[in-house]
Parts: sequence; structure tokens; C-alpha cells
Amino acid sequence: MNAITVAIIGMGPRGMTVLERLVSMGRRFPQLPLTVHIIDPGAMGCGVHQLRQPDYFLLNTVCGLPTMFPPRDHAADIEGETFFAWVRRQVHAKGMSVNDATDDDRDLRSSYLPRALFGAYLKACFEQIERQAPSNVELIVHACEAIALRRDASGECVECSNGTQMHVRFAVLTTGHTRNCSPNDGAVHDPYGFLAHLSERGLDSNDIIGLAGFGLSSFDVLAGLTVGRGGMFYRAADGELQYQTSGWEPLIYMFSRSGFPYLARPYRDCGTFFYDPLIFETNRIHSIRGTNSCEGLDFEATLLPLLMIELRAARCRMKLKSAGRPVSSDEWATLRVSDPTEIERWVDEVEHGIGAFDVFGFLESCNLALEGGATEYQQRFVELLEEDLRESRLGVERSERKYLAEVLLHLREGLNVAVDFGGLEPRSHDYFFETFAGTVRRLAIGPQPERSEELIALIRAGVVKVELGPNPLVKRRPDGAFDLASRHLARPTSCIVSRLIHARSAFPSLDQSDSLLLADLARAGRIRKHRNDVRFDGGVEIDRWHHPVTRSGQVERSLFVLGPLCEGSIYYNTYVPTRIGRSRPFIEAEIVVDQILLGTGLTTHSQARVKHDGRHRVLS
Repeated sequence: MNAITVAIIGMGPRGMTVLERLVSMGRRFPQLPLTVHIIDPGAMGCGVHQLRQPDYFLLNTVCGLPTMFPPRDHAADIEGETFFAWVRRQVHAKGMSVNDATDDDRDLRSSYLPRALFGAYLKACFEQIERQAPSNVELIVHACEAIALRRDASGECVECSNGTQMHVRFAVLTTGHTRNCSPNDGAVHDPYGFLAHLSERGLDSNDIIGLAGFGLSSFDVLAGLTVGRGGMFYRAADGELQYQTSGWEPLIYMFSRSGFPYLARPYRDCGTFFYDPLIFETNRIHSIRGTNSCEGLDFEATLLPLLMIELRAARCRMKLKSAGRPVSSDEWATLRVSDPTEIERWVDEVEHGIGAFDVFGFLESCNLALEGGATEYQQRFVELLEEDLRESRLGVERSERKYLAEVLLHLREGLNVAVDFGGLEPRSHDYFFETFAGTVRRLAIGPQPERSEELIALIRAGVVKVELGPNPLVKRRPDGAFDLASRHLARPTSCIVSRLIHARSAFPSLDQSDSLLLADLARAGRIRKHRNDVRFDGGVEIDRWHHPVTRSGQVERSLFVLGPLCEGSIYYNTYVPTRIGRSRPFIEAEIVVDQILLGTGLTTHSQARVKHDGRHRVLS
């Protein structure tokens, strides 16, 4: 059998899922000769989770969830540990200090640990996979960047930044969040580029910074500009978290387009929440999409009403359980096969007894006190954070809002069936990716509760101001600074900031990519934007096997794309692999490796015939 040569370009978590599958196949089939070129300038396995970064940069996933080794019903092809098991072993065997983690397993599982520690875990996983590669699998590491791909007789010629060239049959792009080009004058800063050179900025308490965004990246910036400048948080005698300034913090004006804060994750969340959808489930959504095979779905008219019934039904089940009248699994299963009108009738009947639920209010959030000025808006913003923290401390078992936020998060599989691969008509596609996906992030993919508490402390300490209301006007001044002015407050307010940081991780853009490789592929017409009839920028168009589609509409069968570069073709590509449920990074890696091995005559007992429409099973 001829050797199969593969290049994995980018060896972060996504690249490692592909490597794990390739090495596993090599172990399962000793007659299969494999050569894998691994191309990444950083530490192998780590990706953005760098080994050398301050401990105040935390992973936004609880310790009990991540793993780089997919679950199976049979004996694992490669021995490996979950993040929790690895950390626990480090704590017990080496006396390692892990922030607030304790010997208590529940505390450790629900802890948000430093990203540098997760990077160390990823590095250890890469080394575990590397050690277990059999003699028929050759792994060749290239500590450089891939800058171009050319078709050749073997399949692909990879050109690297150090002058190296390699000829491979297949290339897998797992490049993660590649940077987009910034303005030439450096006026608007990327959050992580800004933080990487923080010591060179010459900041002090006389500086005023504008911070655009309330999402996860903004909390990293806040940590760097406060704790990273020598400040510290402490508990006062009454238990309130307070912030002690160092005198080196700049004044920070925070704002966002919506003006709403991101809501915190549930307190002591161990990642074990499970929800079995009633009406917004994959078979029903698949059937709806099948009846509209020639036209995209109207999300707001067709899908959103079903999703809202699902949220109401979930609340009914939660309330009935709390009242000692739980809905049995059999009753739920019977309801699931009912007509939508019958399900809604059941919801109406239950709500008649427990009280109605304003699902629009839940999704659209609440009053921001725009009828006042800067003081009233900031006061209301803090109140919203405090109200949400109370809900967070109740947890999913006792907080209706946190329970429903988790339900919304667990409807992702149904959303994938509806949205992926052009499932929505153009206007709905833009609404979904630009508005609804943001609502899901704000309600369900927010910061750990401690971060929200820290933001309140920073506002009370006068280090952070949230006074501009939603979507303020941003205007560049002749001296290079920025005027920020409220648009929606009854009593307008404004300020001048010397620097502006856009605190969001933008998806890779083909038009604005700073990646030499992506720019080269786009220039050559080997990749194209996921859709040309939509406003949402997003990533590249891929088929159901993760092959990119060319400018002329052909499929590049020697190339594969995984991760954030697929956003728009498929929904939600930015999470690390987890041990719970249908973890798509593992499924997608299996799909890619199936295609690589297609034609060898070897069977992988996987899901090569299952189309990528959200109906996957857990790997077995």
C-alpha cells in the first residue's frame, strides 16, 4: 500500500483532533503507512493557549469539560486523560498550585483555571499522541508557518516561511482565529495584540482607553489593564468584592452595540447539564428543512416560533418538577411526537397554572434606563449585573433564567441542522449570525460569575465607566484620539479616549485576512466566501466533508478546513473539544480522516456515510 501523506496546518486543539484520529487509524491498521507533517510556529498542541501568559487569563470552560481524547464504547485507540484528570494528577502528585482549585473534586470540576495551565495540558496531550504513534506512522514537526499551497502531481505542495517545501496528498487547515488586517495607523487595537505588548504601551492613570465590547475578550483586557498593572481585588468585611488600585490603571470607558452586559455562567457549573429537546429537536428540524430543499428557511417565521415554544416547555417541566409533579420521560417522549399545535396547547395549559412566561423578554433582555443620562444608565447596568449574579448563585436547579439559558445552549444541535450549509434564506442568514447568535452568546456563553463581580468592583472603584449607552458614535479626531458620544440616552454624554480597543475575536475574513496562506488561497481562487448573497462576513464555503469550494464552484478534494474559518458555512466553531455529548470537533475530525482514508479499502467503523447535518452520533 502506498504511503498517505498529510499536512496539518495549525496544531492547536482542532489540529490535534485530526492528529489523534490519524495516529489512531495507524494503530488500528498496521498495514497503513502514514506520514503526517505538522506545521505550526508555536508550541505543539497549544494554539492560542500559550504556555507563558499571566494566570489572570482564564479558560472560559470549567475544568470538568475539556478533553483531547474522544469517548468510545470500545477500548480507546490512544490512551489519554481529560483536562480534569490531568489537573487532578498534577495537584495530587506534584503539589501543584492551581489558583482556587482544591482537593475537592466538585470544586475542581467547576473551576475556571488559567489558560496557561490548559496550554500545558494540550502540550502534554500532543506528547502523549506522539509517543503512541506506531512504526507505520511518521510524524514530522515543522516549527514555521505555511504561507502557500500549490496543486502538484502528489496533491499539494506546502510552502513554508522558512523556505521548506513538502509534497503531500492532503492538507488540513486548522489555523484557528487567524488575524484580520488592522488599520495601518494602529489607531484601533486588537485586544490580544494590545495585551501582548502592554509593557511597551507606557500607560498610566492619565490615559483614557475606549473598550468596545462586553464579551469574553473584554474581560481579558480588563484583567490586563487592572490586575496586570498591579491592582488587586479583595473581600471587604461585609463580603463585598472591592478593588484596590495601584495608581497605574488607565481610565476605561466600556461600551457595546447592544448596551447589554453579558450574563454570567451558573455558579459551581460542572458541565453536567442535560436537556432532551421536545419540539426544537433534530428530526423535526431536519424534516422542516427537507420540505424547503430548494429555498432557505425563514428563521424568524419558521424556526424562532418553535424555539420559543421549546423554551416555554422547558420552563413548564422545570416548574412542575419543583412543584413535585415531574413530567416523566415517557410523557415527554409522547409529547415529542405530537403535532406542534398539541405541544403548544400542553404548554398553554401548564402555564395557566404556573403563570405565563415572557419568552420575548427573556431573549430580548430588559430595560436599560435610556430615559436618563450617563449616571442612570451606569447604575442600571450595575443593577443588571447584580441581579444576574443572584441568579447565577442559585444555579440551574433553582434559577429559571439560568436553566433556560442552558436549554438555549443545548439547542445548538437543532440550530446546526437548520442553519448549516445554506439552510437559511439570505436575510435570515444575516439575522441569525449577526443578531440571534449574539443573543445566545450574551445569555448563555458569558463570563464566569467572578468576572461579573470584578466588573462591578471596577465600576465602583472608578476605574471603569459604562456611561455611553448602546452603540455610541465613534469619531476619529485630527490628533489621533477618538470622540465617543451617546446616541440613545435622553441626556447625551460624551468623552475623549486616546486609544480604542475592539474587544472581540472577529472571525477570519477572506477580504481582510492578515494570513499569508489564506490570502494566497483566496487570490488563487481556491477558497471563497461562504455565501455571496449575504452581508455577514464569516469564513469560507465548505461542503459536508469539509472540503473548501473554489471561486468557480468546484470542490478542492485534497484540502480540508476545520474551526473558526468555517463560520457561516456552519454555526459555532469556537469551542474546545469536550467529554459531554456530541462534541463536534471530534466528529468533524473523524469525517476528515474518513475522507483521507477513502479508497484504501480499510473500514474505520465510523460515520463516513452520515452527512454533516447535525444528525451525528457520538463516536463509537
